[in-house]
Amino acid sequence: MANQQTATLKQTLEAFLNSSEFAVAVIDSTVAGFSGSGMSVELFNDGTWRVLWKQAIGNRYEPTGRIMGVPGLSDEDYRDFCEVAGSSDKDALVHELRGTEFLDAIADEMREGF
Repeated sequence: MANQQTATLKQTLEAFLNSSEFAVAVIDSTVAGFSGSGMSVELFNDGTWRVLWKQAIGNRYEPTGRIMGVPGLSDEDYRDFCEVAGSSDKDALVHELRGTEFLDAIADEMREGF
């Protein structure tokens, strides 16, 4: 049963990594990182997920799925994306990030951390 559950959670992770929400979560995690926080994703066996601000996950929270941190961009990469996007507007940054090797590398990092 545990192997089946792990396989299902891996499928959920892949679905998240291939969703439009992934790039948004990376930008949100980057910005949250400026204040020492970040974002996490909780993966569920039914194929769904939810993105959570790390500070909102309390010590007493007992997840029904698996929680993984969502890495952010480095400060330098974030500045570079702001320059390319012409602003620090979240939608513009997400647009620039999608389909890049940076996003692929972060996805690979999450796969390896599973």
